[in-house]
Amino acid sequence: MKFFIFLTNLISSFLMLVDCDRRVFGGSTVNQGQFPYQVSVLLKDNPVCTGTIIDESWVITAAHCVIEDKKMVSSSDVSIRVGYVRKDLGSGQVVRASDLAMHPDYTTLGDKMDLALIKLQTPLEFSDQVRKIHLSADPWPPSEGRMCTIAGYGSTENKTINELRFLQVKAFHGRNTCPCITKNVQLERLICLAPRKGQGACFHDVGGGLVCDGKVEGIIILIMDKRTCRYFTPDSSTDCRSKHVYSTCLYICPVLDWIKKYVPSVPPTPKSCNGCIKEAPSIIVLSICLYILAIGLL
Repeated sequence: MKFFIFLTNLISSFLMLVDCDRRVFGGSTVNQGQFPYQVSVLLKDNPVCTGTIIDESWVITAAHCVIEDKKMVSSSDVSIRVGYVRKDLGSGQVVRASDLAMHPDYTTLGDKMDLALIKLQTPLEFSDQVRKIHLSADPWPPSEGRMCTIAGYGSTENKTINELRFLQVKAFHGRNTCPCITKNVQLERLICLAPRKGQGACFHDVGGGLVCDGKVEGIIILIMDKRTCRYFTPDSSTDCRSKHVYSTCLYICPVLDWIKKYVPSVPPTPKSCNGCIKEAPSIIVLSICLYILAIGLL
């Protein structure tokens, strides 16, 4: 009986560790040149999302950022603002898109391959304020979580802000890490962000990169409520600070081959991270081992 109680408490503690509900809210202000790879994505000259520079001519973002009425918009309606932090530090530069590429497996129903590339009419001139960042080709390490950074032009106090902010987050990838996500095929392509009270990604941060160890590991794609398993849109009344709201990212490594078709400088998908999850033994295996150990001690 004592062992059963011990095992129950152990399992509960383990689940609390991997439960990663989530909601940039409460983030810090950014200095000029601190995140030179981050851009504001504009649709018909209105800011809708965040994006990340991965090449002189290419920006990566979420696919739904360039969707309107369930169809991809014309590239002439899309532009990006680079080198912009906030109004008092200058207006940055607006660059028009010449083409858009959406992952062929994307659907408007949820998390499936929510990824798009924006080709720019004019290649960017890199400087201290405008620079690309590398996409990671490394497999996710078998750990309980990684400290990473997100930055975006999101919302604060239920208002859209035209200012870049950043936040340190703990990111998880693997089984038992995302509320509402149970299928392994989904978990293999997602990263979830762990909770910090009153802080987290919000709507206009979507499309921005999740940066771990200096490289982009994922793209923020969804803001979700773990109570209802429903994802939210910018016109909803969701409070991104809620402890029940979390964000998910699309894991970049397994989709590098598709990106490389358009951006040759991107590394290919290595076999080591082709949709596979490297992780520690599951809780079921752990429980069985403890049970066997307990029998041996009786």
